[in-house]
Amino acid sequence: MRTRTRRSTSSSGTNAVALSSPTSTVEDDAHTIQRDFAASVWRMVMRIPAGRVTTYGHIAKQLGYPRHARMVGQSLKMLPPSRSSPLGPDGTSPNPDFVPWHRVVNAKGDISPRGNQGATTRQADMLEAEGVEYTMNGTDGLYSVAHIRLSTYGWFP
Repeated sequence: MRTRTRRSTSSSGTNAVALSSPTSTVEDDAHTIQRDFAASVWRMVMRIPAGRVTTYGHIAKQLGYPRHARMVGQSLKMLPPSRSSPLGPDGTSPNPDFVPWHRVVNAKGDISPRGNQGATTRQADMLEAEGVEYTMNGTDGLYSVAHIRLSTYGWFP
């Protein structure tokens, strides 16, 4: 890690060399790691075929981080709008940068509730449009839970 040096004159009139903060901070390194991990997640999710689903945990395991399923979810949450919509800017043509986030479910095969029933419904509708069947499995607190049979629709390369 490089550091910057700064020359200053002390109160006694002598030149002193002071080290300032490192040019790369721990926060910068953490941000870079998080960004790189997210990019790896997005590339992996783009490989999931239409009509199939996989789990947050499976993606984490495939990337070499078997206990980081929640980080996979956070990475998908960080998707910019330009990558989270299947349609391009004109609203009609396909978006070549689309990351099919809707194909990722939790370890039980459920669509993870996000505190927003509309988002859960949107994910279920997108999966249904690809031919993935689901059943409604009661509620998780206030929200309905959509369940996908992983033995039928699971993708675990």
